[in-house]
Amino acid sequence: MITYQNAYDENGNIVNIKDVDPKTHKGRIFRCISCGKEMRARIGEEKAAHFAHIHKGDCSLESYLHKMGKYLFKKRFYSDEPIYIEYPAFQLCDRIDTCPMADKNRCKKDVIERKDLKEWYDTCTEEKEFNGFRADLLLECSNKTKNIPPLFIEIVYKHKSTQQKIESKNKIIEIDVWDEKQVERAMKATLRVCEECRYYNFEAKATKQRDETIAFWLYHYILYNSGKTFTDHLVCRNVNFSETKPTAEFECIFYNARREEFSHISTFEAGTIKAIDAGFEVRNCDLCKYSRTDMYGEFRCNMHKRYGTPESPQKYEALTCNFYRINKDYLDSLRQYLDELQYKRLPVK
Repeated sequence: MITYQNAYDENGNIVNIKDVDPKTHKGRIFRCISCGKEMRARIGEEKAAHFAHIHKGDCSLESYLHKMGKYLFKKRFYSDEPIYIEYPAFQLCDRIDTCPMADKNRCKKDVIERKDLKEWYDTCTEEKEFNGFRADLLLECSNKTKNIPPLFIEIVYKHKSTQQKIESKNKIIEIDVWDEKQVERAMKATLRVCEECRYYNFEAKATKQRDETIAFWLYHYILYNSGKTFTDHLVCRNVNFSETKPTAEFECIFYNARREEFSHISTFEAGTIKAIDAGFEVRNCDLCKYSRTDMYGEFRCNMHKRYGTPESPQKYEALTCNFYRINKDYLDSLRQYLDELQYKRLPVK
């Protein structure tokens, strides 16, 4: 890798070797951006064109790349070219303030925010202090009424920002540089959060908007006036928590973090327990202490031989069965799993 592609010209401006005229470069004196010593343009030789020190001595590559990074960033800042940054943010569901099942941890979607720094800042100053810390480049908004905090741009070869500087709560974007071509690429690129570009003290801001992808399943239980029950699952965005079925005696909604299936308890079981605890009677052969499931998965009534009840009853025959007895031990064994579920009872008319 040939370094020193840039140098100061006779007027103190940084010039790239590609912009030096091969016909007129001889006799011109350039100066090193890092050490300030005299350099000459080497063009048309075996090596790639570059600037070379006339008198070799100690010259810091770190200082050279650091100054080049600052120069190129500042040049871009005051050009017409945007400086885009991308950083993590998140969107909140637009119903989060009104939905009774809302949760700030699940009713959101992680997104990448993309902004042009020039929308916020209009000045870029080298080696300026703010709040006791010096920035390689300090971006500021001259309109103080906007109350936009300054942004530190740090160009890093080896020495990263100190922990004290990071903990200062100042916004910092730290950009790694390691060779001349990479400096040029980095100062032209979108500044994305990655291993070579680090953001500090950027808060992930939230925006509220309707987004169909911010949704999850809710589990619905209804106990009707007839004594029959109904269960289904709904997308949260489609639930109206203020409306209930006109023939419902009891109606509720559950949320389970394990999504489509409850881990140890079904929607029917959870809803039944809540209905019973609310003072309603639920009769279903699934809940009868005399019911069982045989080895083939078929539903059976243990009382059919003694009392002539149907051997394979429809589950709602419990509504008229004189021998129905609710299996309290079974329901009590399930109560421990209700803590896994978020619960909302709907207002029955």
